[in-house]
Amino acid sequence: MLDYIINLSPPAYLYLLYAIMQISYDLYHNEKKKALVKIPISIIFIAILEYIYFKMSPLISWGLLLFPLILLSFTAIFVLLLLKKIGRGDIKNNFYKLKDMFFKANNIMTRFM
Repeated sequence: MLDYIINLSPPAYLYLLYAIMQISYDLYHNEKKKALVKIPISIIFIAILEYIYFKMSPLISWGLLLFPLILLSFTAIFVLLLLKKIGRGDIKNNFYKLKDMFFKANNIMTRFM
């Protein structure tokens, strides 16, 4: 077992560390059902990363691992820029400004479809 963990590909090893952190966090907060669900999902995803890394392309394996992180980063940056654009008024006023901006963007997008 330890031999298998030592010989993991770098993307699978990073995901293993991430999964251990997530599972220990869930166990610390007494969310045992969540932790039990994450264990088999983590094992399956590690096996998929291993297969892709060694049989197909390491680049695809790294992309599969890093895509959610990159997407989350872009989403966080977008939200921060959007909140900066709205301004620092009260929360209710900012909500209405955000809602108006969303509907304007949605109307613009529906014209092109």
